[in-house]
Amino acid sequence: MGKITPEGTTIIEAITEDQSAIFDCGSGREKRTRLVIVLLFTYTIFAIWERLMMAENVEQHFDPKTFKLETAPFDARFPYTNQTKNCWQNYVDFHRCIKKFGEEESRCQYFFKTYKSLCPGPWVESWDDQMESGTFPGRI
Repeated sequence: MGKITPEGTTIIEAITEDQSAIFDCGSGREKRTRLVIVLLFTYTIFAIWERLMMAENVEQHFDPKTFKLETAPFDARFPYTNQTKNCWQNYVDFHRCIKKFGEEESRCQYFFKTYKSLCPGPWVESWDDQMESGTFPGRI
């Protein structure tokens, strides 16, 4: 995680120590942009933290010393900002992999992690419902 303040405090440390922490993020438009990025990053971390805390066995799911935040790796087929097609392709590839190799196949976990990282939850729920009803538009 990048250092935000001159004292070397990270975003999470600053916010957990002081809920009203204000970061020196430059000036003008640049300041607003950086502040939005800081807030979005912070919101994402807290959303992940909340999901982990809601898990039944927190000790099994979360160890702060070994916790690693990951996202989907770069895919040269989808070089632009809009990752909608990347999300769709990895969802379809995951289900093709499951169909071909079975649910226990470790090779399929790459596609699973990638689509879980890229795709909004409501889209996945909708596609799962379509898969169950047999109306999913993709070729699996």
